[in-house]
Amino acid sequence: MPAPPNLISRRRKSARAGLIFPVPRIGKNFKNCTVKLRPRVKAMVYLTAVLEYLVAELLDAAGQVTKQLKRSMITPSFIALAIFLDADYHKLLRGVIIPSVSNPCAYSSSRRS
Repeated sequence: MPAPPNLISRRRKSARAGLIFPVPRIGKNFKNCTVKLRPRVKAMVYLTAVLEYLVAELLDAAGQVTKQLKRSMITPSFIALAIFLDADYHKLLRGVIIPSVSNPCAYSSSRRS
């Protein structure tokens, strides 16, 4: 038996879209950064999905770097190294400074592809 319509609409936007990141919080942060823009709910869901995908890919790359260096925990320096090794992320996050990371290419600059 299907649930009544009022119970279906009570689920969170993130759960309805199959996302982990909170759609309302990202929408609120987006509204605070822009002036006189009122984005639609579908646009906020899409933005949340894109951000979640980018973070998942970055953590996957950082996990691979961690395994290659035979470590067990992802640290900020491994995330910075994963950004440095991936050309697309390096271009996207060129001016970003990650705290507690002095030089991301200190491990190996020959691994860049």
